[in-house]
Amino acid sequence: MRGYGVCSRPMNWRVASVASLLLAGQAVAQDMEVVLVVGEQPGPGLWKVSSGHHALWILGEVAPQPDQVRWRSRKFESLLAKSQEVLLDFSGVMWPNKTQDNAEARVRKLPSGQTLKDVVSPELYARADAARKFFRTPEQIDELRPFYAGRRILLSALRSMDMEKRFSATLSVMKLAQHASVRVTSLDTPGQTHEEQLKNIEQGSTVPCLEMMVRLVEDGGTGLRRLANAWSVGDIDALRLLVPVYALQPDHHENKCSVALYGGEQRANEFVARRTEVWLGEAERALRDNESTMAVVSMAELFAPDGYLAGLRARGYQVAEPN
Repeated sequence: MRGYGVCSRPMNWRVASVASLLLAGQAVAQDMEVVLVVGEQPGPGLWKVSSGHHALWILGEVAPQPDQVRWRSRKFESLLAKSQEVLLDFSGVMWPNKTQDNAEARVRKLPSGQTLKDVVSPELYARADAARKFFRTPEQIDELRPFYAGRRILLSALRSMDMEKRFSATLSVMKLAQHASVRVTSLDTPGQTHEEQLKNIEQGSTVPCLEMMVRLVEDGGTGLRRLANAWSVGDIDALRLLVPVYALQPDHHENKCSVALYGGEQRANEFVARRTEVWLGEAERALRDNESTMAVVSMAELFAPDGYLAGLRARGYQVAEPN
């Protein structure tokens, strides 16, 4: 893992930078007037993909989501009752077992003698440390590899904001479908093995992961709250602006952090192509076989110019945006 040499800027620049971060933290504290929407919320409207008289209704989901929000869409439930199948997308998601968790614990720390300051720039370290202090992250980060330092800060921030939910709508739809006796098809196109990811973390640089996770929370959580609120109340225009910046899956392609975890852009892009082809194939099959199908996907796939929705448009299907 490469380190950084002595900063070429004068020492007073570094002091000024830290001071600026502290002042920014005070400004953030004053700007934290974005109050999370809570309770039962309808979420965004549905995209409709048509093939003759057959329809595929798609709900876009974002992460993270507030713990105190309960998604309920009566329109979704009504359409589900008339549908024959539900498509859910868990592609690339890892569910580590205890053995894998133990293996991960062994690679979290940097090699002996190295600290986080040695492997990231002074500017990024100052930002990370400011975010850690702002959210009162109880654990230290100096001994951790950049990916795990960033994850510790992000999880601490989400916990402090009561925003630890992920796949909330997806899991709710799974239960609704099971209750309504509607067939559920879960797509889980594999990305890489847990062992491969740990090897990439150990042998490569995960500095982009630390930078990404710090960027998500260094405004004090304002952006994440706005994203969550926009999803809860179904503000599509706001979601188009906020998803690329604050969603944990911001776009159709793998981000720089994912590229690092995959060990390179080629392998990351190969997974995206494989995942997309599988999903489009299942969507086409469902449109052919069913009069009505429901689906839940990452909201990024609906906005991206080369995402799932764009892929269906390119194949000649009619797509109607939410009202």
